[in-house]
Amino acid sequence: MQTKLEKQANQLWEDFGEGSAKFWQKYEQLIKVARKENQIALKRPQKKPPVLDLLTAYALLPKTYYHNLSSKEPLYAVITGRMLAALLASFILWIAWITMSWFGTLIVFAVLLAIAYAIYNVWPHDELIALDIQPDYMLFGTKDDQKKVEHKYIIDFEKSITSFSFTAYYPQLAIEKNPRRMYTIPLMKVGKTGHKPLSKTEREAIFQFLIAIIRENKLKKKTKK
Repeated sequence: MQTKLEKQANQLWEDFGEGSAKFWQKYEQLIKVARKENQIALKRPQKKPPVLDLLTAYALLPKTYYHNLSSKEPLYAVITGRMLAALLASFILWIAWITMSWFGTLIVFAVLLAIAYAIYNVWPHDELIALDIQPDYMLFGTKDDQKKVEHKYIIDFEKSITSFSFTAYYPQLAIEKNPRRMYTIPLMKVGKTGHKPLSKTEREAIFQFLIAIIRENKLKKKTKK
């Protein structure tokens, strides 16, 4: 059964069509209304979370754009890299101690500290990934490699604390090659203190939105049969 917001969105589709600028203006107004209504609804105690429609799920996203996502560094890489760096620094300091004065050794130590700071805080460990969630598509990737996936192609997804993967099915590719594509997007923010997972609220809102997308795609597929 369709919600009131879903019926309103479908009516907009019939009145204006997706390509109309007026359609998207009205659609954004519906999203704002959904946000206000759900802010009120969230204050009421609920025994279990409801199954959200697509419009409501989008309205409940705390953020729709992330510019600083990245994969978490593997623990073994962090430990190995820092151990090797510490051994190398110790060896250089030992050479400086036996060949230079204490003042020269102090200068070498200061230079090593500056290099260590640059490696771990200034130079990026990996490329940052941006995620832009729109009502009808997702745009994600690095600065030089952006991918756009329309929601109507998403059929499944898997989740974890550090990332989520979703499968897109492109029927137009079915004749020539495998029509399925899997994409993985990290859910780790890069900040001054290192990698940090998105909050539980942000992660759950994204997952709810993906569930709503897949649910709507299944309903559309049934109505076409």
